[in-house]
Amino acid sequence: MGRGVRAGRGRGRPDASFFELGGHSLTAIRLANRVREEFGVEYPVARFYEDPTLRAMAAYLRGGAETGGDVLTSAPVTAQQSAFITRHLTHPRPQIYNVAMRLTFTGTLDIPALRTALTGLVARHEALRTLGSFRTAGAGEWRQEVLRPRPVELPEEDLLARLGPAAQAAAEGERLAAETAAVPFDIRAELAPVFRLLRTGRDRRALLFVLHHAACDGWSVSVLLRELAALYRAAATGAPHGLAESVPQPREYARWQREHSRTQDRGRLVDYWARQLEGAPFAMPLPLDRPRPKELSGAGDVVLFTVERNVRAGVEAMARRHRTTPFVVTAAALARLIGKVTEEPDVVLAISYANRERREFEALAACTVSSFTLRVRGGEAASFGALVDQVARARSGPSTTPRRSGRWRRSCARCSAPRSRTGCRSASSTRVPWRRTSSCRG
Repeated sequence: MGRGVRAGRGRGRPDASFFELGGHSLTAIRLANRVREEFGVEYPVARFYEDPTLRAMAAYLRGGAETGGDVLTSAPVTAQQSAFITRHLTHPRPQIYNVAMRLTFTGTLDIPALRTALTGLVARHEALRTLGSFRTAGAGEWRQEVLRPRPVELPEEDLLARLGPAAQAAAEGERLAAETAAVPFDIRAELAPVFRLLRTGRDRRALLFVLHHAACDGWSVSVLLRELAALYRAAATGAPHGLAESVPQPREYARWQREHSRTQDRGRLVDYWARQLEGAPFAMPLPLDRPRPKELSGAGDVVLFTVERNVRAGVEAMARRHRTTPFVVTAAALARLIGKVTEEPDVVLAISYANRERREFEALAACTVSSFTLRVRGGEAASFGALVDQVARARSGPSTTPRRSGRWRRSCARCSAPRSRTGCRSASSTRVPWRRTSSCRG
């Protein structure tokens, strides 16, 4: 364990923190790889982050890998899990599927209460304790295995005590946050979340919270953060957390998804979308400032900007006049802009879709998001208002939208549309990473 970390105070002690000895995420991965080579046992990096000590590693190795007794239940994977498994295993930079958050706490933080809250969160949501090796069951079918809950250790890494000046500790915290967010998950091991608690100032701490996209989406992140706040408040004050005693789980969603798929009239859906997409221009000649690579790297970014208050008010007013939503107005505006730039008024947009039509899945922590294909025929609209009405009708469309599935591929084939490795190409299908930062006061 000492190889790759600097000598110093604590070296040789079985309870010394690997990171306080100078280790970092890359050496942690190398250590996990060496353990696999020497002992034939997968040692999840996420577990190492929870308790980065030689004592914890030895205890784990004495018990061996997870056994059947640790698995509570097994179920088919969801369509989204299956897609992310394939993409993760084939992408040159699988860390693009990390969902990284940093929660900043100022004031007095009750660290034992935070550990209790995180332990309770993991116990409530099976997505946070799913065996990521997803056992194959037959020809290409994957299954998810849910493990028994276990305590979240969450040792504090005191950067202020180790480095001294608060500015230096804060800079090191920024570096560790970026480094932790960039470590790819081992999709064949447990997909447990990565938790790291950094002290960067006298009364300032940061909780790093990294999930795999197979376990969450934007909706789920909101669910998890809201519940974490309630559980922390309850642990710190002794008051009831007020949350529902049980929540929906990914295995229940997977079974519903399969049952729902069997009852759909697939032929009718394929026919509908073949008609909708017939002749659609899937290749958009955008005037890019550099050549588009043949294989997307995934090293994108998020460009944030703020529109003036009167612009937002105008969008909302138009949405009210046309009895639709601000999203529809914005999508129509984006399609018109793309049409103007490309001189192609017929535009196809790939819109992220929450895919949570059923009330019982509103509190589900899992990735349910899909893509809604929106064709905007700008040449058929005499005015922007008419274009908004057209987008509103198209958005209502059929009860089921074409997703990255067998019927989506059949629709593309019937339309003779060019496809990339991940499906039909469209003007807005480029993926970008997203991050969320919250600030909490003690």
